[in-house]
Amino acid sequence: MAKFYNDLESYSLNQEQKDVIVGSLLGDGNLQSLTKGKTWRYRAIQQANHKEYIQYKYNVLEPLCGIGPIYEEVLDKPSNTYTYRYSFNTRVSPCLKHYANLFYSFNPETGRFVKNIPKTIQQILTPRALAICYQDDGGLKWKGHGKAGRLFVEAFTQDEILRLIKAINSLYAIKTTIVPHNKSFRIYIPESSALDFYELIRPYMVPCMLYKIETITKKKE
Repeated sequence: MAKFYNDLESYSLNQEQKDVIVGSLLGDGNLQSLTKGKTWRYRAIQQANHKEYIQYKYNVLEPLCGIGPIYEEVLDKPSNTYTYRYSFNTRVSPCLKHYANLFYSFNPETGRFVKNIPKTIQQILTPRALAICYQDDGGLKWKGHGKAGRLFVEAFTQDEILRLIKAINSLYAIKTTIVPHNKSFRIYIPESSALDFYELIRPYMVPCMLYKIETITKKKE
C-alpha cells in the first residue's frame, strides 16, 4: 500500500529504487519541484506499447507513490497526431532531494532547474542503473545490421557526457565514444564493446525492452 507524505519523512531508498532513479535521470525520467527546490517528486512517462516497463518502475517505487500509471492521449498540435503513453508521479519525499541536489542545478537566467550528470556518477552507476538508462534512452544503431548501440544523451553537455563515458570505462572496462548529433552529442557503443555492454545490462532488462539487445545476445549463446 502506498505511503503518504508524513510517512515518507524518514523513508530510506533500497538499492533497486536508487538504481531506477539514477538510471532514469540519465535517461527520460526527471525530478520535479513545485516548491522552488524545497521538495521534489519523481515523474516517469513511457509510450503505451511499453506499459510493462513503466509498470516495473512503478512497482519498484510504489512505496513512494499514490495511484499507479495513468493512460494518456496527448495531442501534438503541429502534426495533429496523438501520442499514447502512461505516466506516474511519486509523492514528494526528502529521500528524493538528495538526487535533486546531485542531478539538478538552478539556472537564474531562465528561473528553472537544469538536469546534469553529477561529478560523482562513477560512485552510483551500477549495472542496473546503466540498464535503466539504456532502456529509457538507448538502442541499436542499425537493428538487424550490426551490434553497435547508442545512448541518446543529447540533453547533457559535452563535458558531462565525457564524464559518463569515463565512468562506464573505469567501472566496467567498456569503451564507448562521443559522437556529434545536431547541436549536441550522443554516446556510441562500438561493435568491439557492444556484446560486453549488452551482457552487463541484460539481467536487468524488462522483457518488453529486450528487443533493444535480444537479437544481438542470442547470437552469442
